[in-house]
Amino acid sequence: MPKTKNLLKRWSFPLIGILLAPAVLALFLATGQVLHRIIPHWKLFLPFLYGGASYIGIHLLFQKPLTVYVFGHELTHALAAFLSGIRVKSFSVSSSSGAVTLSDTNWFIALSPYCVPVYTFLFMLLFKLIGLWGPVPHRDFIFAFGIGFTLVFHAFLTVHALSFRQTDLEYAGIFFSLTVIAGINCLILILLLKAISPTGVSLRFFLHRLVKDSVLLYSQILNTLYWCAQRGWDFARAGAKGG
Repeated sequence: MPKTKNLLKRWSFPLIGILLAPAVLALFLATGQVLHRIIPHWKLFLPFLYGGASYIGIHLLFQKPLTVYVFGHELTHALAAFLSGIRVKSFSVSSSSGAVTLSDTNWFIALSPYCVPVYTFLFMLLFKLIGLWGPVPHRDFIFAFGIGFTLVFHAFLTVHALSFRQTDLEYAGIFFSLTVIAGINCLILILLLKAISPTGVSLRFFLHRLVKDSVLLYSQILNTLYWCAQRGWDFARAGAKGG
């Protein structure tokens, strides 16, 4: 039974990744369309851009905050395990590495640190809690700046981490893992931009483009497969008649 389970896992994740790939490509296209639409309103996102640029400056001029990233990485594993009903046995972080020992795992737990900008969500939660105590000076600026800073931190150090061999990606396979990581990061980016400027980002437009592009891509793939199958069938029939 374990061998059968491992065999199913070995083949199911790559197959699911292949099936998801057109949808993720549609996500990229829809995200690009949304970003293109907000270019004329770029001033609404200046604090977000300032925050992102500030982290880039720190990243390039000073030592990368790897310990902070590793802690967030392992914390996200632990939170994902908690949400999955899986027990966390141990949690450790050092300046160069970290580890979380779990009673079990799944693809959601394995990939969560690469998909979820945990410090962005922690910042938003903290910002909300502080707001309950009283008005926050320059509220909109600080909110957008903090999201930009923490999101670019997540993006840069996730790419840095993925440039090395990551055993997390081996659970479900490289192709499935990268497909899911790319798709979820696109979704989170759009949702965060919407949180910064509800009027500057249209989720309705995003979903419209996503559905339209997905249908178009899957239709083209099915038509191509049908054409190939038809030509193969015609070739086989011609060969049979010739024989």
